[in-house]
Amino acid sequence: MNGRLRALVLVFVLIVGFACTAIFSVVETMHQKRDIYRQLDQTIQLQRQFIDKWLDSRMSDIRIIADDAAANKGDLKHLEQLIGIITSQHSEFRSISFIHPDGMSLTGINARDRSYFKLAMEGKASISDVIRSRMDGKQIIVFAAPVIGGAGSSIGVILGTVELTTIEQLMRQFTYGERGQTYIVDRQGTLITGEGSGGEQPVKIRPALMDQALNGVKSKRAYDDYRGIPVYGVYNWAKNGSWLIVGEAARQDVLASLYTEITYAGLIILLSMVLAALVMLRVSKRIAAPVNHLLRGVRKVKEGGYDYRIHPAVLDSTTMEFQQLGAAFNAMSDTIEERTEALRTERNFASSIVDTAQSLIVVLDKEGRILRFNRSCEQATGYSFDEVRNASLFEKLVPEDEHAALQSFFQCLLTTGSGTVYENHWRTRTGETRLIAWSNTIVREPRGDIMRIIGIGTDITEQRKVERELRESEERFRLIVGSMEEIVATFDSELILTGIYGRTMDDYAVHNGAPLRGMTLHELMQPEDASLHEDAQRLALREKTTVIDWSMYMPDGAERSYQTSYSAFRDNAGDIKGVISVSREITQLKEAEAAYRETQERMNGILESITDAFIALNTDWTFAYVNSEAKRKLSRRHAEIMGRHLLEVLPEIRETAIYEHCRLAMEEQLPYSVEGYMPFLDAWYEVHIYPSRDGLSIYFQDVSVRKELEQTAAESQMRLATIIETVPSGIIVVGKDGRIAMANRMAETIFGMDKETIVSRKYDDRIWELYDMDGRFLPVEAFPVSIARRTGLAVTNVEYMYKRPDGERAIISCNCSPLFDAEGNLNSVLVALSDITGRVAIQSALQAANEELQKLSALDGLTGIFNRRYFNEQLRAEWSRHALQQETLSLILLDIDCFKAYNDAYGHLGGDTCLKTTAALIRSSLHAPNRFVARYGGEEFAVVLPGTSLEEAAALAESLRRRIERKEIEHANSKVSRFVTISLGVASVVPAPGSDEESLVSAADECLYEAKRKRNRVVVQSEHEHAAHAGTRGIPGEDGGDGLAGILT
Repeated sequence: MNGRLRALVLVFVLIVGFACTAIFSVVETMHQKRDIYRQLDQTIQLQRQFIDKWLDSRMSDIRIIADDAAANKGDLKHLEQLIGIITSQHSEFRSISFIHPDGMSLTGINARDRSYFKLAMEGKASISDVIRSRMDGKQIIVFAAPVIGGAGSSIGVILGTVELTTIEQLMRQFTYGERGQTYIVDRQGTLITGEGSGGEQPVKIRPALMDQALNGVKSKRAYDDYRGIPVYGVYNWAKNGSWLIVGEAARQDVLASLYTEITYAGLIILLSMVLAALVMLRVSKRIAAPVNHLLRGVRKVKEGGYDYRIHPAVLDSTTMEFQQLGAAFNAMSDTIEERTEALRTERNFASSIVDTAQSLIVVLDKEGRILRFNRSCEQATGYSFDEVRNASLFEKLVPEDEHAALQSFFQCLLTTGSGTVYENHWRTRTGETRLIAWSNTIVREPRGDIMRIIGIGTDITEQRKVERELRESEERFRLIVGSMEEIVATFDSELILTGIYGRTMDDYAVHNGAPLRGMTLHELMQPEDASLHEDAQRLALREKTTVIDWSMYMPDGAERSYQTSYSAFRDNAGDIKGVISVSREITQLKEAEAAYRETQERMNGILESITDAFIALNTDWTFAYVNSEAKRKLSRRHAEIMGRHLLEVLPEIRETAIYEHCRLAMEEQLPYSVEGYMPFLDAWYEVHIYPSRDGLSIYFQDVSVRKELEQTAAESQMRLATIIETVPSGIIVVGKDGRIAMANRMAETIFGMDKETIVSRKYDDRIWELYDMDGRFLPVEAFPVSIARRTGLAVTNVEYMYKRPDGERAIISCNCSPLFDAEGNLNSVLVALSDITGRVAIQSALQAANEELQKLSALDGLTGIFNRRYFNEQLRAEWSRHALQQETLSLILLDIDCFKAYNDAYGHLGGDTCLKTTAALIRSSLHAPNRFVARYGGEEFAVVLPGTSLEEAAALAESLRRRIERKEIEHANSKVSRFVTISLGVASVVPAPGSDEESLVSAADECLYEAKRKRNRVVVQSEHEHAAHAGTRGIPGEDGGDGLAGILT
């Protein structure tokens, strides 16, 4: 028995030794390979980014010369000066020269047969591959950009040549070992840089490696490079896929250190095995016999034989220690037999309570050492119990700045037993601090001495953070709402007023001497007005937003108009808590509307009466307006032009210079004038093109009779563009350092400069010339922003005159509200500006505001598709139309699977990007003009399909599901797939007269609910449901069963 045990132990030691050596070798080999691949990949990525950025930078230098206004006019002297400046600033350029259209440079070099010259003469800038210079045969890269003349044609080419010195130096900086290198090859596999490149005979890499790179396959094992050396390699494309960057490290260099480590590790393990075997053999001889007796007893106890005892005579011949051990074994058996059952029960009960408790439970001794640490503590700190066992709580978990306070509390607890409740921070493994609220209990020994301290804690970090953010949010809300002209009111579910906010709320704070809060609308308004508003409130409680225009007579007899919107007010759980209303006075707005309509009619009359042809194009090149003269010249009716694409109505214009200048005007947002012959109209026209953010306005003038009116037409068009772009008010934010940190679109109009110019300046810049209403110059310290920054108080209704950079003066109404951080320090100043110069400004602002309101009311602000309100209105209209015409109307409701998990994994910004991508893919899949997609709510979308059968709708739904899945938007937390997927419900109906659209929405929603049970599915409305909703005969299914109900996968 003893000999066999020794043999088994020796064999075990040998097996363990060899296994450790083998495992160490395999693991280290994999580790070395993984490290070298990661290092090579990082290096290649850095080199690729450097090369692409370097090429783009040099191309930008050439474009600066080519796009210079003097160069476009053919001013060669100015061009030579500009070339000299660029060459002096960028030493990488070997030369920069101007090439004439015949291909000859000023130095006599002929570039006519070069591909880059031909592309540049076609108006395309390019970067050549590596070529040899015709001057000295060196390898160079050529940057070419066309010089466009006034007629829109190329009048020459700017060429810049650069040697490969910079790229070759970068490649040589990153090598691995004696034989590793990084180098560049072209798409034919020919070396551009690296060992052997640049010679008369081109060197190429192995075709198999080039094929892998062209197919996007990464190298996963060693291979022989073009020199025949076994290497590990990584590659990546640069220069828009023209160059392949290859990083290689010789396999022998990578594994050299590994072989040395394996050798030393093997020797150490072998020596340890020999020493362990010698010690084992010596000790086993002395303890084998008595141990066998004790082992027999231990086996009995292990098998549950607690009545087993070792007879003292058995150990008489052994040492005193083994005799004492035998006696102790017998005593232990007695104790175990008595206590085992009770201890097992007590231990299991206590352990289950401690380990399953949601609270943090820690047991300490009197010195603060950790004796017990439950699972909640492990999860909160990232430390396991074994890592903190017997460690000092102060040194391991408590931040240093809290040591003194916690030790004082600990000492007070030990001395007096009072102060058992305490809050302090714990430091986690990652360095994060968590705030814990503790309740402590002292456990004493029977004689009264303190044995241990039990602390039960709750992690309140997030609670404190939420409380702090809530306070800051409420303060921001109060400041922002307090600066608004509108009045915001909140009502509970019983329609009782609970709050009223707004800068003008002081005018409405009391009613007949009594506070407004706690009243209903019937107590505050005339009965007929109260009933109208109460109906709107009840609609809001049913999630239907309502806007009411109403009026009332003031004590002075004047009638004032107001506009109030009512919408549902929800709590954090998403349940409707009450109603919120926003009211504003629109008396001046109503008056301006009437005046604007009169002006608009007069302007349309002017446009219709002029003898010039005038058209307006939207940004998508569709016709927005065309006057009578233009319709006459185009020989088209109004319906044949409006809403259609320019090239659809006038395909012949594509080949003209007029269309090219229209395209440039749209892209560059610069006005253009061009004169040209239009064959399809058989006349010469001078065309004036004026861009705006909404599209293009184009005048066609007959050169023979209308030349003298060019300036008048341009001024008229600029006035029209000003009206379109003018908005009523502006918002800017002045930062802590006094610089303007934000300015909106309306501020551009008010200040007479673009947003970039506004944001780049400080509020006390000399460009801001302000005057009081008497025309006196206003010093900086009297600016409203200066007062708000100096006093920390809001400044309201300050009116002054502002002198714009063009010398024009505008009367501005200014409101400033200081914003503070959590410590009460001034953070920034919110400035609200209104241009109250005159009636024309009000009319222009009204037009822009109405356009913006129409966009905002129909479009979802995040995804850019239609919103829920537009969906409800348009679906109701389609329902009525299809009921009248008895046509089929189909609806698809879809939902992004596991979207909450997506937000948790990628954050709300990632979630917003996912919603935008999904919406764009759905919108691009709807080719019929009468189909549309709307955001139904959260991650849900609705697709309305007029005149579409159930089978067509089901096919489209499956197409959408596949397209989203094939987009392969990564979703690591999805329970369905590695990528983002969607679930869709499809319903179709022929609306019956007198019915409503809710039945169709309900049917599609039920199908969506069924699809989400398994996710990534399309569920189609069954035949029975289809017939029930339609009120007509159902469509039979292909299987002769219940119809098209089923899941399409």
